[in-house]
Amino acid sequence: MTKYIKEFSRNYPLFQMTIISDMKLQRVSNFDMTIISDMKLQRVSNFDKEPYFGRPLWIYETGPMASGYYAEDDRPKIFKRISELYSDERVVKQIIVSLHRLSQEIFPYLKKEIYAKNLEEFKNLHRLFLDFYYCGSVMWVLPLVESLPEPIRKLALEARSEVQELSNLRDEVMEYNLKKLFPELGELVHFISS
Repeated sequence: MTKYIKEFSRNYPLFQMTIISDMKLQRVSNFDMTIISDMKLQRVSNFDKEPYFGRPLWIYETGPMASGYYAEDDRPKIFKRISELYSDERVVKQIIVSLHRLSQEIFPYLKKEIYAKNLEEFKNLHRLFLDFYYCGSVMWVLPLVESLPEPIRKLALEARSEVQELSNLRDEVMEYNLKKLFPELGELVHFISS
């Protein structure tokens, strides 16, 4: 029998809870940060590396507040996989570059200066969000992995601190855009999944 441990509680909409699964589905074949014809870096979704982000069990405990429970063996598996993938400082720096670029790209959505006006724009926002969340998740976990070299952990910690204030905005962005797309659903958009 698997024992689950409560890691955190957040005001996560159901859409947010599907992100870990969606990141796996979005994964495609190459990660080389190649420059493409219009001189923009490729989307991070081109990673061929799939970290293990656990098998969270989500429970709505009070109203819209959800708690994330992880299997007791998830933390060591997450740390081991992150350590395998990101022990090269050059690769970590590439992710940090991507995180900064993605932060700038998603920032107008996070600040609610713009929103997706139709489903096609929402799908594009979803892909952008997955890339942003992926990079942010890697930066969040790296400093916790004690087996990694200290310079890598320090780089990740610095990058994480630069985007940490975006966390609450990040948690709201998909639900905000769903409310714009489906105003007739009101608060029920909190329970729409991808």
